[in-house]
Amino acid sequence: ILIATSELNIAMADCGYIPADINGDHQATAISDMIYFMNYQNGGPPPPIECGQPNGSCPQPSPFYPTLDVDGSCSVDSADIYYYWSYWIGNYGHLYHCATCPPDSIDSQDTTSIDNGVPDSIIVGNLDRSPIVVQIGLPFTIPVWVKNDEDVAGLSFALSAERKFIWGMGGHNRIGPLSAWPIIFDRPCDGDPSDPNRISVAVCIYARSFQTGFVDLLNTDGNYVQVAELTIWPAYDSSIVGDTTEISAGTYHDIGITTFCDPAGLEEWNPVTVPGKVTFIGTACHYIVGDVNGSRTYTGLDVVYAVRYFKGGPHPPYSCECPSGSGNFWFVAGDANASCTFNGLDIVYMVRNFRMDPWGAEPCPFCPGV
Repeated sequence: ILIATSELNIAMADCGYIPADINGDHQATAISDMIYFMNYQNGGPPPPIECGQPNGSCPQPSPFYPTLDVDGSCSVDSADIYYYWSYWIGNYGHLYHCATCPPDSIDSQDTTSIDNGVPDSIIVGNLDRSPIVVQIGLPFTIPVWVKNDEDVAGLSFALSAERKFIWGMGGHNRIGPLSAWPIIFDRPCDGDPSDPNRISVAVCIYARSFQTGFVDLLNTDGNYVQVAELTIWPAYDSSIVGDTTEISAGTYHDIGITTFCDPAGLEEWNPVTVPGKVTFIGTACHYIVGDVNGSRTYTGLDVVYAVRYFKGGPHPPYSCECPSGSGNFWFVAGDANASCTFNGLDIVYMVRNFRMDPWGAEPCPFCPGV
């Protein structure tokens, strides 16, 4: 059972509203308002705020639902659907309102509900809470588990990691009912606004679309069920070998924190997120020969990066112990001529490669990379 922490107090006559607050709960969000919008497009109830007053302060033909007019055109049509969708994807930076029907002063409120049943929870990583052991610089996947006891029709996952250990998150496989949900958008990995030392990523998924009805909803009946796995890129840094970090709950700009939503688009609540542990080992060298700048490709930009490095610029991001057990950690990706050192001769060799054979770089035979 969900109990809202705030009640609606909607002023109809004076057209008090918050732009894009489609369900009228005093807050525009990526989950509940999107679902309410989809329901309305499929014959569900209209937004609770109707402001059409042809001879009044909002001179629009009635009915006029101002919260749906997210592109500021003073009309509601398919363009608003596209604009609203594009905004939450991240293509547009602002939501707008009709200039002749401006919103009155209503403060945005946190209307997240409280789950008074068994609190829904998410476990990131191994279900038994043991660390996932990974090699530095080698991408891996981390499972995401959900336990809940009510129907969920839309959700956002927002996860965060320390920049020192993780340089990228994104891309995922959906499992179980989520694999059939028709609408999904990934927000690219970016800085976590709550902590400059962390990065965050967000995924929003919906069990219905603007054109169709609901597919299977998410309800695990109080059991942990794996619903997704997320791809993680650890740092190319030998100094983190033996360290353990956590992939934890995060905050992502306009998306916010991890949120679940009911099928009506009226209730949102935040599940408890249990972080996943990741431990780093450094057995073999994993790199692309010539990839001096760590972009996972070998291009002319690596030549530029190498020149800058030898002129006092930033060092290559990846180093490893080569040969293994020697105690010699060096920038192996820069060794393009198989000399087992990285120096100016490698730059000459790279330039020659790109003039004749762009894939002709040769690694140190003691650590050939991948």
